[in-house]
Amino acid sequence: MVKSLVADTSEAQIFSFVDAVSERNLKNAMRELARLRKKEHPLYILKMITYGFRNLLLVSDYLRDTGDYNQFNASRDLKLHPFVVKKTFAAVKNFTFQELKGIYGLLLKNDIAMKSGQIDPDLSLDILVTKLCTKGAIPINQ
Repeated sequence: MVKSLVADTSEAQIFSFVDAVSERNLKNAMRELARLRKKEHPLYILKMITYGFRNLLLVSDYLRDTGDYNQFNASRDLKLHPFVVKKTFAAVKNFTFQELKGIYGLLLKNDIAMKSGQIDPDLSLDILVTKLCTKGAIPINQ
């Protein structure tokens, strides 16, 4: 009922999409991706995925270095909005630090491939989202 009364903004959709990817929920991620494609350019979608995983990598590294699970301290130290830290703390448990490093490399490769015309942007996003949502699909450099 709420969804029918409230405008479906791209910003809300992008956060739902990034949440679904970070939760490794392929079904929801692909559904949200299909909705986003109607309104947003593939490079913007990739940018937002990268933003979400950058935050996951930052928080994961912070937790490894400090062992401090206080969200207020993390928000202050990382200079991230408290809401972003709260969402990221919930999602960081779905990935190891090594996975996040591998994902960041994969995001860079996708960015280059999309911008250089090596791969169709929509196909690239489909493959990327499938890999991100599939445990064990990301190569880990040890």
